[in-house]
Amino acid sequence: MAFVAELQSSSCGNPGVPPKGILYGTRFDVGDKIRYSCVTGYILDGHPQLTCIANSVNTASWDFPVPICRAEDACGGTMRGSSGIVSSPGFPNEYHNNADCTWTIVAEPGDTISLIFTDFQMEEKYDYLEIEGSEPPTIWLSGMNIPPPIISNKNWLRLHFVTDSNHRYRGFSAPYQVKKAIDFKSRGFKLFPGKDNSNKFSILNEGGIKQASNLCPDPGEPENGKRIGSDFSLGATIQFSCDEDYVLQGSKSITCQRIAEVFAAWSDHRPVCKVKTCGSNLQGPSGTFTSPNFPFQYDSNAQCVWVVAAINNNKVIQINFEEFDLEIGYDTLTIGDGGEVGDPKTVLQVLTGSFVPDLIVSMSSQMWLHLQTDESVGSIGFKVNYKEIEKESCGDPGTPLYGIREGDGFSNRDVLRFECQFGFELIGEKSIVCQENNQWSANIPICIFPCLSNFTAPMGTVLSPDYPEGYGNNLNCIWTIISDPGSRIHLSFNDFDLESQFDFLAVKDGDSPDSPLLGTFTGAEVPSHLTSNGHILRLEFQADHSMSGRGFNISYNTFGHNECPDPGVPINARRFGDNFQLGSSISVICEEGFIKTQGTETITCILMDGKVMWSGPIPKCGAPCGGHFSSPSGVILSPGWPGYYKDSLNCEWVIEAEPGHSIKITFERFQTELNYDVLEVHDGPNLLSPLLGSYNGTQVPQFLFSSSNFIYLLFTTDNSRSNNGFKIHYESVTVNTYSCLDPGIPVHGRRYGHDFSIGSTVSFSCDPGYRLSHEEPLLCEKNHWWSHPLPTCDALCGGDVRGPSGTILSPGYPELYPNSLNCTWTVDVTHGKGVQFTFYTFHLEDHHDYLLITENGSFTQPLARLTGSDLPSPINAGLYGNFRAQLRFISDFSISYEGFNISFSEYNLEPCEDPGIPQFGNRIGFNFGVGDTLTFSCSSGYRLEGASEIICLGGGRRVWSAPLPRCVAECGASTTNNEGILLSPNYPLNYENNHECIYSIQVQAGKGINISARTFHLAQGDVLKIYDGRDNTAHLLGAFTGASLRGLTLSSTSNHLWLEFNSDTEGTDEGFQLVYTTECGGRFKGESSGRILSPGYPFPYDNNLRCMWMIEVDPGNIVSLQFLAFDTEASHDILRVWDGPPENEMLLKEISGSLIPEGIHSTLNIVTIQFDTDFYISKSGFAIQFSSRYAPMYRHTCKTWGLAALGKGGGEFDVCD
Repeated sequence: MAFVAELQSSSCGNPGVPPKGILYGTRFDVGDKIRYSCVTGYILDGHPQLTCIANSVNTASWDFPVPICRAEDACGGTMRGSSGIVSSPGFPNEYHNNADCTWTIVAEPGDTISLIFTDFQMEEKYDYLEIEGSEPPTIWLSGMNIPPPIISNKNWLRLHFVTDSNHRYRGFSAPYQVKKAIDFKSRGFKLFPGKDNSNKFSILNEGGIKQASNLCPDPGEPENGKRIGSDFSLGATIQFSCDEDYVLQGSKSITCQRIAEVFAAWSDHRPVCKVKTCGSNLQGPSGTFTSPNFPFQYDSNAQCVWVVAAINNNKVIQINFEEFDLEIGYDTLTIGDGGEVGDPKTVLQVLTGSFVPDLIVSMSSQMWLHLQTDESVGSIGFKVNYKEIEKESCGDPGTPLYGIREGDGFSNRDVLRFECQFGFELIGEKSIVCQENNQWSANIPICIFPCLSNFTAPMGTVLSPDYPEGYGNNLNCIWTIISDPGSRIHLSFNDFDLESQFDFLAVKDGDSPDSPLLGTFTGAEVPSHLTSNGHILRLEFQADHSMSGRGFNISYNTFGHNECPDPGVPINARRFGDNFQLGSSISVICEEGFIKTQGTETITCILMDGKVMWSGPIPKCGAPCGGHFSSPSGVILSPGWPGYYKDSLNCEWVIEAEPGHSIKITFERFQTELNYDVLEVHDGPNLLSPLLGSYNGTQVPQFLFSSSNFIYLLFTTDNSRSNNGFKIHYESVTVNTYSCLDPGIPVHGRRYGHDFSIGSTVSFSCDPGYRLSHEEPLLCEKNHWWSHPLPTCDALCGGDVRGPSGTILSPGYPELYPNSLNCTWTVDVTHGKGVQFTFYTFHLEDHHDYLLITENGSFTQPLARLTGSDLPSPINAGLYGNFRAQLRFISDFSISYEGFNISFSEYNLEPCEDPGIPQFGNRIGFNFGVGDTLTFSCSSGYRLEGASEIICLGGGRRVWSAPLPRCVAECGASTTNNEGILLSPNYPLNYENNHECIYSIQVQAGKGINISARTFHLAQGDVLKIYDGRDNTAHLLGAFTGASLRGLTLSSTSNHLWLEFNSDTEGTDEGFQLVYTTECGGRFKGESSGRILSPGYPFPYDNNLRCMWMIEVDPGNIVSLQFLAFDTEASHDILRVWDGPPENEMLLKEISGSLIPEGIHSTLNIVTIQFDTDFYISKSGFAIQFSSRYAPMYRHTCKTWGLAALGKGGGEFDVCD
């Protein structure tokens, strides 16, 4: 694999010939072209022709990389085009062994390529992906972490995927995106750092042959950061950090490792330090944040970091995006778990473009988000909602519009299943699973009206795809409505909004593309009703490749030849008359707040030109854009209500009351586009009157009063997004001098208090099953108005209901329930109780609207599935010990009825038996009722075998969810705690024969380990060996049998101990119980040499340390100390060396700073080293080599020397040299 040559001249140089390749051309100067081909049996991958082009700063290079020759049956290939996906062979299934694949992504000169990994799983170190064409020149990827995005600094990227003969995994998938040179701001091309070939990994020679190496190349230091470590040999690890106000992008540490058993390479490329330009630290329980400037374009070259932390550390963070649009491939939002920003091991998602998951959930109580943008023009960015949720949960993903969800559990391994309402088609996954990483296996599906369908029912509805959210592009939909021969079909347009002049709906009188055209419609004007001449209608909908509108909603019905078509009941109106025969008439009256926008109040079925038809257009009612109102009370609606209002409106209303009266307006509903669509309310007859308020979004007062008998309202909208608008009630009122008006009594409610004088209060409550809209009492204020409007008593769609008894009503009860509901009630009763439901009223649309009841949290297999009008018998639930039941009510988009009235009460459940307590264990919990939980743990040194938590199950079984667990002492253990207990197998019972048990202790770096025996009884021939290190190659502290370890305390010289216990085929005994603790320091006795390191060396030691090491050699010997490294905070972090124990007061030396001291020699056979650190700065510390030698004269002539006798000092003082 040869790299592109770049020379400081007008020549590109000979680029070389790939294996199995042929080169045509011998000239390599600027403007020269060369071509490549492959020998028979091989395919050329890459660009077959290379041109030598001149670059800036007087250099020349080839415009494409040298192609490769790939065997015809080998994997890989050349990829061109503006976007695509590169994935391992067989993805998402496992790749095969011994793969050797090469892909080359090629773009035009000046373009760049971004590669974003969405999946990455391969065997660490042995299977790898090599990427060329970016900075650094070569990147090696392996393991299970999703790599950061890769952006080329050339017009090509080359990916080389190699696997060995062992394990197999899913592999990788990486979409790529080509960015054209003209997409950049500034000068039309992208500027990159100068190429530094000294950073290229020297693992390939010019011919592409792998060469063995035991050293990794110098990775350099990140700009605005630093590197810790200079060892580049195999197994060495170096770390990186950034200066203040810079954020690390990439791995915090990288390791030099063997790749594919041949050459050495770093585990990741060197990170970079980017200046942090925006972002913040956020806390729960919930909130919202946006990209810079949202909803306008975010900044170029941004590096934004947000860290979201839960207030409750036992909860996790869930986020969802209200809006998301980044420049695909080049601007990314990386989301990770925890607080270590940029750590590749914690990455949950890398997002770009406009497609995002419904929810993203952290594994811990923190989540970080890192936005990176390039230097070119961006998009609107994103708006994120976050909140705390329970651990091991994926969060509630919601229910699709026009869809039904079965399942209400969001914990790990829970499954949600989806289906669509009648007539809709499900797009996406029918079921999704909450995975162990707290992410759903897929987004929830969507339910769309099919683009091709035949309708044979006598009446129905036709919707554009994804109505009313907006249809897609490049559509060609055909619907055919077929009625009985001899009948005709009538269409009523309820809503219509298409891209004008580009998207069309054609209605044809027949089933053929050549049938007569009844009309072609576009734009946002709602068409008039249409009637067929035959019994078949064909609707053809075409949408082009660009913008789309809201779509359409059309109702149809069929009728005979001697009658007029059923005109339906116009939206927002009441119809009088149900006879459509020749000569009959119907009348239409608009609902309050609406006026007639089409037709007359009465129409008659007549015969005209041989056809039976209505005498005029079917009436329509709409909310007017403005008007003058003088009635005592009424309603003002935004134009288009109850649908969305239109763009570019300028509507004026004037409300006039009788002189001496004032006007009260109350907001029932209000929702407009925030900051852009505004309702102004003025205290008078026109725009010049004083402003009472200007409102947009959803925040409005509950009511307003005028000071005169006029109020003026002005509603203006811009030319973009619209919303539901508003519904406002107005009334003319008179004010008593000493009191407020009677506030009334809520429907389905009661009022407490009949005094309406100034300063008095009244309060309210609701009938069972209804909820008060607000609890605060009403106060009659000095301005003669109540402090709040009258509350309402509503039967709501779902909620939490608590026992011991209560009532549940369908929404709107006793009125008809609304369409398209998905309501869930959770009923909680007293601990240890079940719940019984009794039905007093029940009437749902049969087989279309359902009430589901469950007792175990899952609606997949409900306890009851109820529909129709038969009154159900009482139902018992809550048997499974969660002391709750759930009801879910689902209604479709058509017919509705009275609904239901259900009461509930609780009853007793029988308990489980006492399961006992495991030997050598503990139990938390002493209640055994259904749903009660018992938690178990073991004494130190024992492992719990079985369930740590059991629950008393109900459902008539009254048994525990699992048997009582056991506490067992195992053969061997590995522990990283700073103190603990090690047990022989089966302790305190006898161990068995033929054991080979290994125990490994690792404590905090810089601490020593003290180990002793509380119990030690081994049979003859059985032995416990203790090594002073991480394995059995370390120094042996002792081999112990019988009772020989009792009464002894052994100390390590490092933070590791290794123990091996072997029993033979003969007798056994009780075994051992060993206790270990840690200390900062250690003791060396009888050793001729060794090494002492500061805690954590070579990394900085901790603050507030006091560490003591004692070295004791044979009598007649002295101790020599040689300093290999030394760096402490001068005058604050101090190392003292004593001749003998400290109480002798013979201080040999006191050292601090960064100069390496000369050697120190004792006069006695004992040396004590004491290291004290303060609370502030820490450095890398020290490494000391000690040794002993025989020196009999020292003990007789020099033993009184030392600094204690001469006074304290910090310089070197060698005695008797």
